[in-house]
Amino acid sequence: MRFSYYSSLSKKNKAIYLQSEAINEVDLEEYIPIMRCLQGINKALINDDKIRVQCLTQKLLNNLCECLEVKEVKVKVLSCRPSNRYGELHGMYEPSFSRARPALSIWMKTSSKKQTVKFKTFIRTLIHEFCHHLDYELYGFKDSFHTIGFFNRESSLYKQVMEYMP
Repeated sequence: MRFSYYSSLSKKNKAIYLQSEAINEVDLEEYIPIMRCLQGINKALINDDKIRVQCLTQKLLNNLCECLEVKEVKVKVLSCRPSNRYGELHGMYEPSFSRARPALSIWMKTSSKKQTVKFKTFIRTLIHEFCHHLDYELYGFKDSFHTIGFFNRESSLYKQVMEYMP
């Protein structure tokens, strides 16, 4: 099943979309030291400690990048989510077309009530944005689309990462 926007894509982007749709899993084949990062992120979110969340989130993604043998991504943990009439922005990935290191931004507070997001929501958003990074750096796609394959890869990676959370 293709998403409705597929029909409006160029021929080149349709080819990327179909490649993305065909990959359904991200395989973490080896142990990576992420349990302490996850526990620390959870505690830092509970304590509303943005600096600690930033540090541990960067460490977590560095470990994932090392395990998957991809270029590291710089993480920016920001305070309140931006919003407009369409909703809130939870995270954003910026590929490295013009700089040495790609960047991933993630917000840790809701825009309306300024509440710190729940741990699982934070990690799910982080993994979602990291999957965009994998589309460029691991799979070599020229663009990253929300396809069924993308969402399957996101779920696959999220489940594997959360296995390390006691």
